[in-house]
Amino acid sequence: MTIENCGRELTFDKAPSRAFADGQNSAEVFYLLGLGDKVVGTAPWIGPVLDGFEAVDARVPRVAELDPSFEGILATKPDFVATQFQWQIGPEGVVAKVEQFEELGTPVYTAPADCHLKGKKMDGDKRAMSQIF
Repeated sequence: MTIENCGRELTFDKAPSRAFADGQNSAEVFYLLGLGDKVVGTAPWIGPVLDGFEAVDARVPRVAELDPSFEGILATKPDFVATQFQWQIGPEGVVAKVEQFEELGTPVYTAPADCHLKGKKMDGDKRAMSQIF
């Protein structure tokens, strides 16, 4: 499967099994999709988890309360990273650039609402993260 995300193509031969959720929103999307068992770590976290997801969230390691480090994310051995904000993982990312993960074979999916590429479609084929998994 190939999707467009923030002007980049992401190709998957199989569903990821070890996802890192960079951003509370990213983690909660996994939980809402019933994929909490695939989340191997998360950060940053700014508030209480959505009602009803306390048990699954308690199982997911919090790598950092604020910005995680690139090395902290890699320590979870992810095969997929979902990021809420490009200022964390993106062209000028304070955590890392997307290319740093791609060099290691780890695709990065950016929340479409945070794509900063002028003239690019945010999510060209409208496939949701649930279709990747």
